[in-house]
Amino acid sequence: MFIAITQRLVESSHKEVRECLASEWGEFFARNLTSYLPLPLAYHISFAQYAPFVRGVILSGGNDLACFCNDELSIKRDSYEMAVLEHCVKHRVPVLGVCRGAQMIAQYFSCEIVPLQGHIGEHSIEVQGRSYKVNSFHNYCVRSVSSELESIALASDASVEAFRHRELPIFGMMWHIERSGGMEYDELWQSFLHTLKERN
Repeated sequence: MFIAITQRLVESSHKEVRECLASEWGEFFARNLTSYLPLPLAYHISFAQYAPFVRGVILSGGNDLACFCNDELSIKRDSYEMAVLEHCVKHRVPVLGVCRGAQMIAQYFSCEIVPLQGHIGEHSIEVQGRSYKVNSFHNYCVRSVSSELESIALASDASVEAFRHRELPIFGMMWHIERSGGMEYDELWQSFLHTLKERN
């Protein structure tokens, strides 16, 4: 069984556009998703072709949303991930957005996303009155969520660090679970896993 995962788009020194995934994701699957294999998505293949083979989707980090940079690669990635989300919403496919992936979900559901500082490196989040350490590598934050989403975790600056859809199996977190220091708070991750098992 497969979990589809979107890839970063980068232009190499040879002026080639490459799809790539951080090697930490392979280690993460080996430790935390032993019943599934990662299926990196190629941007020239429609997600509809992948859909029959996957149990869920991870929208990974990397690249900025096109609304903040108007970069050709970000535009291409936004368009592809928007189509992925449309399919997953329609068919109730579990989705986990990580960092940029969470921003993509937030944008899809018309949340407020703004630039911010101070979210590079370790910082604390608060969940139901309890504090957890997370890693961070982003320059934009979800300032507030729409009525379709529920805020789960906040940073000290009141930005939304994690959220979930109120009815669909869709989750977002602004830190990197695949990197060191990413799993001190894992309840949202466990919720995502639970929705995967419900589809098996």
